Amino acid sequence: MPQNLTYSIHIDVPVEAAFAYVRDPSNFTQLMPDVTFSDVVLTVDGVGTTYRFETRVAGLPIRGRGEYTEFTPDRHIHDDTSVASEGSFDWTFEAEGDGARVTITHHPGRYWGLPI
Repeated sequence: MPQNLTYSIHIDVPVEAAFAYVRDPSNFTQLMPDVTFSDVVLTVDGVGTTYRFETRVAGLPIRGRGEYTEFTPDRHIHDDTSVASEGSFDWTFEAEGDGARVTITHHPGRYWGLPI
């Protein structure tokens, strides 16, 4: 069974600003420059926001689609991914001092239909 991967960072911006940035998958290219993000469709309430992504790992193409399936403003986004890479990501946002603690947890599932 694959293990979840978690990364957390303090950012010197209000929680609302950190959340607004992650709310739009078009910004992910700045966070992950080796991944191409396209076909972003934002929804008003966040749930149903979709995007496509493409990258290479060890020379192998990874292409997929993401969709926000849970969305609590300024607190949490659940992002399901599928196609070549299946799994999900949870983004959480908490006030911390004068800034925000942003945590992302990846819950891996399958690659090319094979469990990892």
